[in-house]
Amino acid sequence: MGKEPEKLKLLFTIVSHGKANIIVDTLEDLNVNAQFVLPGSGLKGKEIKSLFEYSEKDVIISFISSEREKEIMEKLEEKFEKIKNCYGMSWTVSLSSIIGVSMYQFLIDYRKGEK
Repeated sequence: MGKEPEKLKLLFTIVSHGKANIIVDTLEDLNVNAQFVLPGSGLKGKEIKSLFEYSEKDVIISFISSEREKEIMEKLEEKFEKIKNCYGMSWTVSLSSIIGVSMYQFLIDYRKGEK
């Protein structure tokens, strides 16, 4: 019997507005093939919001292999610590299924064994 397919996870990353490109570049360096960047807004109350200029965020949604989750999360944590004024958080959600072998192979970077 063949090797069990790698499980996929959705990686959600929220960062300070304008910092998404840095995180996307980091994920691409880790061979994460698909990222979607969306605008977001913090959930601060009116009193707190008045103390800060804005609470805009960038939300990045990525597909990652569960086998590489720890490595990717560690790299993101390092990035958060190194980038000035880049506050962020990341978490994953397991995917139970995906339609299409080609899409699955793209999302897990099936080419990684080829040179």
